[in-house]
Amino acid sequence: MNAFRKRFIASSMFLTTTVLVIALITQGFVEYRNTASEMWTAMRLVLEPWNASAEHRRVESDHSGGERIANDTEHDLSAGGSEGPPAVSSETEAIAEQRRDGNAETAATDSTGRNVSGDSEPGADSGAFSRIYGKKGPAGPAGDGTGEEKVIAVLHNPSTGSVTLMTDRHFAISDEKLRAATLYAMEADSPTGRIGDLGVYYMRGTENRGVMISFASESYIRDRLADDFVALAIIFIGSTALLFLICLWLSKIALKPLEKSVEMERQFVADLSHDMKTPLTVILANNSILKSNPDLTVGEQLQWIDSTDDSARNILGLVNSMLELSRLDAERSKAKLSRRQDSVDASESVADISSAAQKSVLQMESVAFERSVTLDSEITDGLLANTREDYAERICSGLIDNALKYEPRGGRVVVKLHPFGRHSVVLAVKNDISVISQEDLPHVFERFYRSDKTRDIRSGHGLGLTIIKQMADLSGAEMTVGSREGEGTVFTVKFNTPE
Repeated sequence: MNAFRKRFIASSMFLTTTVLVIALITQGFVEYRNTASEMWTAMRLVLEPWNASAEHRRVESDHSGGERIANDTEHDLSAGGSEGPPAVSSETEAIAEQRRDGNAETAATDSTGRNVSGDSEPGADSGAFSRIYGKKGPAGPAGDGTGEEKVIAVLHNPSTGSVTLMTDRHFAISDEKLRAATLYAMEADSPTGRIGDLGVYYMRGTENRGVMISFASESYIRDRLADDFVALAIIFIGSTALLFLICLWLSKIALKPLEKSVEMERQFVADLSHDMKTPLTVILANNSILKSNPDLTVGEQLQWIDSTDDSARNILGLVNSMLELSRLDAERSKAKLSRRQDSVDASESVADISSAAQKSVLQMESVAFERSVTLDSEITDGLLANTREDYAERICSGLIDNALKYEPRGGRVVVKLHPFGRHSVVLAVKNDISVISQEDLPHVFERFYRSDKTRDIRSGHGLGLTIIKQMADLSGAEMTVGSREGEGTVFTVKFNTPE
């Protein structure tokens, strides 16, 4: 049992864990796709005003026959302008030129912008930069509110080669690497991509007196996925622990019927061995007596012969019961298969249940007299039931015999048969005195179960009621039992009647 339970838990855990791992991997892939899509959206939103301004200028150029610039003054995105970042002004270009000539001090006093053309003064801080235009970049996915932007933008002037940081915060990247990333993005065939050596993603905007390029750090996706991974790992560990406890609990439930069946069969084998050993011992002892007195006549040794005959009949009855139970099992399996194939009508067999009950009562009157038990009957004539003739007789006689077997001397057994509604017939066999304990009551129809632990000869082999229940089930009848102190015990079989 322990080995079976371990295999059950192992196989269940393997299957459920496999499904859970597949689900978590799928969820992780979905989270990666969503995070990547969110990053590209944030980068596109940074460039969108600039691209819209370039498109506006192109339309104006198409209408005027040439490019027209409204003014050279700097526009502030924070003021809510609809044209986005403007073209690089002449002042800004001059500042960039001065920085290339090494005049960093002049550039610092003329503008708030930071030029990263590659020739910044030694010791220049590559930390947080001030924006040239407007306030810092968008909150949310582009920034985490801790002074570091996940998405930044730079402005590249193709005519001068200057690179100007457009956000007031940035992720950890030096001026040299930012300029190298800008040149890579400008020279790349695709407007979007990844620069693996520098650990950034880029998105190139349209040209508008300069090219705006947005960059996103690889940490944008990595940090988000790290948080998701921790959450998924906690879910996986918690779910696995919960599944283990559930499998442990289910294994106990699943093994209960099996353990019960094994225990019942073990008890049956022990009872069967005892039941067969006793009559066989009697037979051998009787034969030994007969052999030791060869001169005696048959009449003088008749008691030993009768004892041998009784023991042999006892063994034969046990074997017949087992064979009959095996036959009923086969018929039940065949009936289930036939019902699935819709080839057998449940009301095909019809028996005269009244005649079977009356016949059984007559046969059992001598048994009742021998056991000093009163046997009464209230049987309605002419009742038919959906069952076989042999089943009807066996059910009636078996229930009466079982009632007489357990009713004490001076007791009373009543057999009733009457119609119930329009399409049913009820057979009831009642003991006035004998009572089945509430502990044994749910098990009286179970195979190999014996309520009489004293192993009195009356207790039989634990197959009689099982056989009767099988016959009732095959007949489509409903068989129940009730027992209460002071009221006795009653077995009831409710048969269906022909239409």
